[in-house]
Amino acid sequence: MAPLSPFQDSTVMFIIGGIYSLPLYGIAITQTAFYFRSFRRDPLHMKVAVALMLVVESLHTVCFLAGLYIALFVIRFGYLTLKINDAFLIADFPIYLLTSMVQIAYARRLWYLSGKNRVLITLVIFPSVISFGA
Repeated sequence: MAPLSPFQDSTVMFIIGGIYSLPLYGIAITQTAFYFRSFRRDPLHMKVAVALMLVVESLHTVCFLAGLYIALFVIRFGYLTLKINDAFLIADFPIYLLTSMVQIAYARRLWYLSGKNRVLITLVIFPSVISFGA
């Protein structure tokens, strides 16, 4: 059997990623629905943060599926000449955004629990800002 080309090899990896990603997206939807049913008295800013995280995760899933469609059907059948990395570039941004949002929410919680310790908060937020810009 001939070895896979780099294009075919990376496409297989994206399919495997999708197999794991889509059930996790379903779990995120379930957790969000459970949160809104169970914690009705939470402050509005917490509800907005949870809803925003689900929106960003939905954006990631849509971008990932669009990139997978482009990689599997559009590029493969010659309708569009596009590098595989370009097809999935947009799908990376929501992941960085979501990770930064979670780290900032964690830093906010630490801010109150640590008695407003600036050094500790800086150690938590600095890697988040650096990873978002990378």
